[in-house]
Amino acid sequence: MNIDKNRSSEHAVFFLCIVYGFLLALRQIENFDIWWHLKSGEMIVNTFHIPQKEMFSHTIPGALRVPHEWLSQVLFYISFKTGGLAGLGIFAAVIISLTAAITWMRGRRMGSNMWVLAGILMWVLLIARLRFMTRPHIFLFLLAGVLLFLLEQYDRKGKRIFAWLTIPCMAIWANLHGSFPLGFIFLFFWSIASVLRTRSLFPLVIFIIAAVATTINPSGLQLHVSVVKDLFIKATVNPTVNNEEFMSPSFMGYKLFWSFLCFSFIIIITSARKVRISILEAVTFASTVVLSVKGIYYIPVFVFLASPYTAYRVSVLLDTLLNKLKHSGFSFLGSRTLAGSMLVIAMFIGFADAYGPYKTYRWGIGLDERSIPEKAAEFLDATDLKDIKLYNNLRFGGYLAWRLYPRFRISMDGRGVFLPFIETLAIQEWNDYVTLMKRYNFDVAVTSFNPETTFESFLRNDPAWSLVYWNDRSLIYAKRGNVPEAFIDEWEYKYVSPFSLDYTYLKKPVSEGKGAAVIDELNRAISDNQQSFKPWVYIGYVKELMGDISGSIDAYEKALAINPEIGVFHYNIADQLGRLYLVSKKPEQASMAFEQHFSAHPEEGMSLYYYALALYQLKEYEKSKINFKKYLDEQPDNPNALTDFGFLLIDMRSLNEAEQYFKKALTISEKGTAMYGLALTYQKMGSCDKSIPLWQQIITLKMLPEKWIDASIRFKEACEKETIK
Repeated sequence: MNIDKNRSSEHAVFFLCIVYGFLLALRQIENFDIWWHLKSGEMIVNTFHIPQKEMFSHTIPGALRVPHEWLSQVLFYISFKTGGLAGLGIFAAVIISLTAAITWMRGRRMGSNMWVLAGILMWVLLIARLRFMTRPHIFLFLLAGVLLFLLEQYDRKGKRIFAWLTIPCMAIWANLHGSFPLGFIFLFFWSIASVLRTRSLFPLVIFIIAAVATTINPSGLQLHVSVVKDLFIKATVNPTVNNEEFMSPSFMGYKLFWSFLCFSFIIIITSARKVRISILEAVTFASTVVLSVKGIYYIPVFVFLASPYTAYRVSVLLDTLLNKLKHSGFSFLGSRTLAGSMLVIAMFIGFADAYGPYKTYRWGIGLDERSIPEKAAEFLDATDLKDIKLYNNLRFGGYLAWRLYPRFRISMDGRGVFLPFIETLAIQEWNDYVTLMKRYNFDVAVTSFNPETTFESFLRNDPAWSLVYWNDRSLIYAKRGNVPEAFIDEWEYKYVSPFSLDYTYLKKPVSEGKGAAVIDELNRAISDNQQSFKPWVYIGYVKELMGDISGSIDAYEKALAINPEIGVFHYNIADQLGRLYLVSKKPEQASMAFEQHFSAHPEEGMSLYYYALALYQLKEYEKSKINFKKYLDEQPDNPNALTDFGFLLIDMRSLNEAEQYFKKALTISEKGTAMYGLALTYQKMGSCDKSIPLWQQIITLKMLPEKWIDASIRFKEACEKETIK
């Protein structure tokens, strides 16, 4: 009965860990390399030919292309063809789940306690999740674990079938991803250790056959030379490589990794007397630690491969401790339920942290649209342009190749084969920019808002280039003389520039009577993307300048709904809406807008004054009084604020206090409203002798609207009657 319970518990914990790995890996596709992988997979599936020369670009046409990931590309494309982007994301998450499964199996075969192993595997998944991208490197995590599992099983059981299976494992690995030389390291040291232990040459034969099997690929031995040079030597040894994934992990950014590394070494040292360190374990730790410390790219490799050894050693130490406690009479009743509950809680907390509201990655299936120039590609695809040479930034290249090849050829994507071209873009002088333009003769440029190079900054400011398309993610420029003039005349933005937070430059064309033309350009900017933030902001501003308050409010509201964070923090839209709501006599909406503004900005300046006005109109007198005083503490000499506060105090029946504020307003500015307020205060105080001269002055100077003057006359007459009585 206990055996059945233990098996059921193990199955439940195993299932929980696999599902957890799947859910952590299930995130929207955001990496920009997947697209040229998909395009390559499509070409291979449709033509039954594996390309070995560059085709997508016009900058390095015919360059050698070593297809070390061709099988991954085929699998990705088949999963995409079968289930779309959702199917592609699910396929990648399944690979991570299988990696977690093989890690669990390795740990359990070693003898790890299932609760210890589950806790460490959860830790490992949280560390590795940053590299759970839909890219071929996820096969590295899986196949490295499978290879070690086979070698460990052979060592444990002595069955040659496990050793033979390493051969197809290495052959498949060599066609799925270029990291297969790491498997050579494991196989080589394992075979040497096995030969010394068993006096049999069989392990060495396995190593040699496996090495030969990796040459069964489209490039043969050229593959080995290429991947060792690019993926290992250049990436991990060359200090000039400017690629984040091959940079050393910082302590603050990768605390979970560093803590696991320190924990593992402490456990090894602590348990060394009880558990002998095998050659395979030593090689696994040494090789993967060196790689992961040198580059973020290899962190998941280390944690997945090393964690079963760590879990086993922790289990041995824990068993020793529990045995001592058991002999002392300590009881562990209910420990299974407690352990399971703690594991579930820890998983929930880890998942919530991994996909919190301000994290870079979004959980779910499908596409994270923020990462690609989807609408820009649609715009280009809908044009009649032909034989166009694109300039594009590094991040957009893969997607543009996926959507537009062979009609358009890109300048670069995320592959290392473009490194010579990328290096030529590292210019600082205008003359170098001109030289590059002559050399490559780009026709159309697709860039993002933030220039990635000085070259792009020069391009943006080059009068030969016209902005013909933009949305929040991308911009398209066309070069005069290279593309038909009719195309530029039809699509060029003549008034709107989308770069600056300060959009007050639009005052000029509006003041010149071109407001409708500006609106037309902005409507074109959002015609294919209603969720484009900036055009709505600009429309709100232009309509406000044109006196269309309701249209301005509508545009600002749309902008704020699209991106409330940027709208409130950087563009102060909530503040602007609050003022417009006040003009439209909507104090409740104005109050809410100002409160939203204050959630990101200090309660100060004119916003505080207008907020107090909104509260006054809502008859929230006490709250309005507090905010008026806050504002007047900052700006004690604003006559409008002093006057408005005086009227509030009249309504609150604080007449003596109101008198002081009206008097102060009159010493700063002889505004009729302050004079009227003071006269009204005296009237309500019963001081007609003080109010009559003020009313007389108001009537004589005609400083107020007619209805106020009429009211003043009535108050004057009422007071005179009171005086006669």
